[in-house]
Amino acid sequence: MAIDVKARKRLVPAYPKKSRALRVPFDILVCIFQVLEEDKRTLASCALVNWDANQAATTLLYRSIVFEPPYWYGYRQNDLEEKDSPLLQSACLPRNARHVWHFEVKGYLSLRSSSSKNRSVLSQILSRAVKFFPNLQSVALLPSSYYTEIFKGVLEVLSEHSKLRELSLDGSSINDGNLAALMKIGGLRALTIRDPPPAVVELFSEGWLERSSGSITKLHLEGICTAIPSHVLCAQLANLKHVHTLSLGYTGAQSDLYLFPTLEHMPTLRSLSLQYDEESYGIPETHYQLHLESLTVRYFGPQTRADSDNLCDWILAIISSSPLEELHLIDDNGEAINSDTGGEVKFHRLVQHLTMRHALTLKVLQIPNGYLDADTVRNLYAKCIRLEELAFATSWTVLLSVAPSTYHLHVLSVNLRVVDEVNDLPSLSSSEAAEIMKRMPSLRSLVVNQSKWKGWWIRMNDSDRFVRIAQRIC
Repeated sequence: MAIDVKARKRLVPAYPKKSRALRVPFDILVCIFQVLEEDKRTLASCALVNWDANQAATTLLYRSIVFEPPYWYGYRQNDLEEKDSPLLQSACLPRNARHVWHFEVKGYLSLRSSSSKNRSVLSQILSRAVKFFPNLQSVALLPSSYYTEIFKGVLEVLSEHSKLRELSLDGSSINDGNLAALMKIGGLRALTIRDPPPAVVELFSEGWLERSSGSITKLHLEGICTAIPSHVLCAQLANLKHVHTLSLGYTGAQSDLYLFPTLEHMPTLRSLSLQYDEESYGIPETHYQLHLESLTVRYFGPQTRADSDNLCDWILAIISSSPLEELHLIDDNGEAINSDTGGEVKFHRLVQHLTMRHALTLKVLQIPNGYLDADTVRNLYAKCIRLEELAFATSWTVLLSVAPSTYHLHVLSVNLRVVDEVNDLPSLSSSEAAEIMKRMPSLRSLVVNQSKWKGWWIRMNDSDRFVRIAQRIC
């Protein structure tokens, strides 16, 4: 029986035509996936969605590679392979290696490489990985413990990377065996050395920093820096005319005699971080002519009013002529301070200066262990109207009663202290957090004694009324 063509078409099931899906541009996908940049597992799953998602996700997935072997005492030495870091092994593939911009080594490498054979294997793994990354721009070799010869091959390979711009080293990796490889590395924009050893002086004297003097903009010498004499350090800083960010750790006694006259002749310096110690920095006789936008001071909690006054006078001498936007005071003894011990030494003199000289420029003030009373807080809120981030210590009453008049404050962190009027510190309830945020319309984050709240406004249904909501995050 013959079937006509029309009937045959009716017997064939009709499938819907394939509709071409709307392709999301690569740049937009990258912006979306940037939210997951720290979540490598989720980012790897996103790379399996389709070809477009794979291209965007892998760009971020391999941008920063961290090699940090797990800390096992029962680890078998003959198992030391790249499986300690699966992401590193995948990043070494040709299709992924071009995406790597930053490579970092962390962890306890000495436990994994006690024998010379395993040290050689680990050194080969790291140097081969660095060699595979053609677009490498930043390297951080900062493990907690390791054998110094492990990084010799890595440093030799780094000298061949023309795109390398940022280098972070532990002081132990700067030794006689690595000096030749380090001398070949130049063109850096940022250099970080943790606990610089005496060998750094030899590097400096042979002109290592001068190789990057035209490009380096950030220099961080962290930890104990007494191995570098103050006059040698300042002689090197004088040649760095383009540095805008400088960090120095503990530099030894009477460092201010050489340091600040040198800093005054660094016209591009805008951000400075120093470790305060009475032996290193005495009471200044004059104010320094600096033009800082950001100052970070690490100190060891003053125990008396005289100690606090000396610290404040020293800070005032640094910032007096600066268009200061950020001030961070970090107490290295902060963990030892308990909220039940009462209000510690105050920084009212410093805050008073800020409200008088830097009220129109100050945006960030971080003094988490500096106690401020009600009048000081009220004056700070009234004068520093551009404040965006603020951290200080105060009493429960001040937190609930004093509200800022600024509409720029986004982050407020308060460490509560017991001050006579109460015998115990109550916990902040959701309604109290919402009430505080209601009095601060622009506030997005509130931290009270490590408890974090986030706030936002929501619109009520079918009305123009908005309600302030506060949700506890941790």
